[in-house]
Amino acid sequence: MKPITIDKLKSFVLKEDEYNLSPEQHHKELLQIYTTDNFSIASNGHMVAVIYNSEDHNLNYTFGHGMDVITSLLTRYHNEDLISNCQIIFNRQLVLDAIKQQFQILKLQFKEKYKKTITELDCITKFYIDCQQFKLYIMTYNVNLYNKQAKKIVSTREFIITEQPEIGVDFIQPNKYKATQLKTWFSAYNTKYILDYLKFMDNCEHITLITGGSSVQPIRSEEQDREILLLPVTRIE
Repeated sequence: MKPITIDKLKSFVLKEDEYNLSPEQHHKELLQIYTTDNFSIASNGHMVAVIYNSEDHNLNYTFGHGMDVITSLLTRYHNEDLISNCQIIFNRQLVLDAIKQQFQILKLQFKEKYKKTITELDCITKFYIDCQQFKLYIMTYNVNLYNKQAKKIVSTREFIITEQPEIGVDFIQPNKYKATQLKTWFSAYNTKYILDYLKFMDNCEHITLITGGSSVQPIRSEEQDREILLLPVTRIE
């Protein structure tokens, strides 16, 4: 197994320069990595990543501040029976490379038209799965564009990149009866966050996402030495 160090959690710490928030709005307790005897944890409020020091994945620890809400959320989904959730299994590197390539094309198109540079934080990546043909389709598009006349950031979906290799996926559904089986599943994530998610699970050739049948439920992955949870973009255009 590829070894993991606490440095892998740096991507998940809340960074002040990435958010247009006043100091009063910052959740200061999320500005650092926390380490206990059994695990290390970091969260930016949208996702949470944990490195375990043993096979014991118990997060029963009280920090005495907002991180307790984060650990409670992860514990809630961690303890859910797999029988009640969907499992999405695919080649991690193939999906990671596809999203990276889509973002680079998107970045170039945006730069050519507006002479501005967008970042991964300015974009959304949507997953769409054909649950009967077992195919994963990915699209990446920009959401943040500065409107000079209005002098503010406005939401837009002007550039949409869909080019990708053919990506097969296993979609394991919890439902017993054929009538309740999902025919399609979709959800969307901030592009930077889903890239960080996939990079964090770099000990896996194939990654398993555990989630419910709704697009607004988080995705979670867990291995012997790490666990990660990501909240989706709840408003999908």
